[in-house]
Amino acid sequence: MAEYLPHPYAYYATRASSDLPQTASEMAGPFHEVWWTDESFAGSREEFGDRLSTISGPLKAEIARYARGAVADLPPHGGPHRSELDLLAKAVVAGPPYPPLRDPRRTRSSRASALSAPIA
Repeated sequence: MAEYLPHPYAYYATRASSDLPQTASEMAGPFHEVWWTDESFAGSREEFGDRLSTISGPLKAEIARYARGAVADLPPHGGPHRSELDLLAKAVVAGPPYPPLRDPRRTRSSRASALSAPIA
């Protein structure tokens, strides 16, 4: 997503002293404007727009979409990282929640739950 921002990733990382959560916060402000105006994100705005309530919401929505796609592309048994992905799917992230990260092949309603999960 850094390609949609006015500065490279390193700019935001150095503003945050390489603290990853703070780096994401630094990126969230400029990305908010891009997300709401760039046609590249029209589908995301349609899917998530009504559920966002903070400036970081658009960045979180795109991270969730990316993660959901990455999980969907896994081999049937998850490959060598299955156990790590299972732990990640159960993780609680500090702050407003991301849509759940679940393997769509493992539960019938995972897509529905991911789409109905609150996003800040």
